Amino acid sequence: MSEERAIKPQKRRPHRKTRTGCLSCKRRKIKCDEGRPSCEECIHHELTCEYAPSHTASASPNISVGFSSAAPLNIPDLQLMHHFCTSTVLAVHNEPTIRRVWSISVPSLAFSHDFVMHGILAVAALHIAYLRPESRDLYLSQAVIHHQEGLRKATPVLSQFQKQNPSAIYAHSALTLLYTLAGSKHDNAFILGGDADIADWIVLSRQTYSLVRYSDKKLFDGPLGPIFAAGANRAKMHDQLDDEGFKVPQTEHLKQLFSRICETTADDWKRQAYRHSIHELKKVFRVVYSQPWDTLEATDVYIWAYCIQDEFLTLLKEYTQEALVIMAFFAAVPQRFAENKHWLLEGFSMYLISKIYPLIDEQHLPWIEWPLREVGWNPAVDVKMQVDGSQDREVLWENRV
Repeated sequence: MSEERAIKPQKRRPHRKTRTGCLSCKRRKIKCDEGRPSCEECIHHELTCEYAPSHTASASPNISVGFSSAAPLNIPDLQLMHHFCTSTVLAVHNEPTIRRVWSISVPSLAFSHDFVMHGILAVAALHIAYLRPESRDLYLSQAVIHHQEGLRKATPVLSQFQKQNPSAIYAHSALTLLYTLAGSKHDNAFILGGDADIADWIVLSRQTYSLVRYSDKKLFDGPLGPIFAAGANRAKMHDQLDDEGFKVPQTEHLKQLFSRICETTADDWKRQAYRHSIHELKKVFRVVYSQPWDTLEATDVYIWAYCIQDEFLTLLKEYTQEALVIMAFFAAVPQRFAENKHWLLEGFSMYLISKIYPLIDEQHLPWIEWPLREVGWNPAVDVKMQVDGSQDREVLWENRV
């Protein structure tokens, strides 16, 4: 071939070029499938998927677009979101890093996942109902509406945890747990449903934890990663205090309780389930009753729900007297938070005792004397909170302690 022959330039292969991809894919200079509300790349990398506004309408001289075409702003929802990001997050966690996750990362997920948004608004409404008693009914109604809508929209995607955005699903599950804990201080039949069971919050806690336990690395490396790191640190602290030599006075009551249970429980598997639940409760007692108040987190309370065995949960659902008594001892723990006006857990002890007390028979009533005193439960005052049809009990204490 002659060197003087001119080399013909190769023609570029024709291709379709799009300029309508999301902003994230444009920044990363990768192809975008333009999925709505989130493209596959943003879902995979757990990024906020945003699109630039279309200029098609404004480019046409025959179409007039005015400000009147914009959808009206939902001011009540905007107020709830603002309150959540600036106030509610401060009442949920003490650690600044975790507060940033709740105020920045979780709302970012909500912009692409309606069920997370409704979860945020429901929790914020509960918080405002607590802070503004004069507007309590208004905000409780908003809380219920958003909670139910969030559950409705989340249900179809729960079975696709790994395929969908796992961070968004976990965020909704965690928000539902916060809603349940905070809602216990209000009209339970209205907020939590009339058929709410004493074990429901435990089941919900364990479901939330199972999302973490069986998740792949993507969840831990995602925007909620700091939450899981903080949770691992709290669990490590509980394990470090798992030492019979480290005593707090309150654990002696658990020791006496287990002795009583051993005397009255013949089945080995039941004794084992009770023993394990009391052992885990001792770890919670050692943390909550020994550490300075301002270092405690709500996680230090409901971590117990993660640790108990399935066998104990079965016994609790069957309302065995021993399981109910152990639950009453657990109910004393949130009271430490209530004494310091902790919004999330204030009223939770009373809620649990109001469910437990009517189910305890006369033989086991003396077993729960200590937790009743810790909580400040007065059967004479709180008898209206007993289940329908139950008989008034003999008043054990005339006044709250």
